[in-house]
Amino acid sequence: MAPKGSFAVPSARSLLKVTPAPWGVTAAYPVPTESGRLVRLLNVGSAETEGHLRPVLKPREAKTVDPLGEPIAQPPACIVDGVVRVSIRPWQLVTLRIT
Repeated sequence: MAPKGSFAVPSARSLLKVTPAPWGVTAAYPVPTESGRLVRLLNVGSAETEGHLRPVLKPREAKTVDPLGEPIAQPPACIVDGVVRVSIRPWQLVTLRIT
């Protein structure tokens, strides 16, 4: 998620697609001291669900972090075919560092 040079994004394409519907992105911003982005997610549904994040640029790594960007173990995030996957409990707020 740290391309060199310019990168054109088609106007009809989102920079970050999140599914399923009960999930919301509450923040997305660059990591100030490193490459990558922090993305904060909220599951507003009534059940634990696995969510998928599809960044416009193929991610190399996804880690769950605390609000200050320090790595934590739960919930684990993984990347499958360019899609970041993570399971979130109802009303849980999770921050991911995606590089």
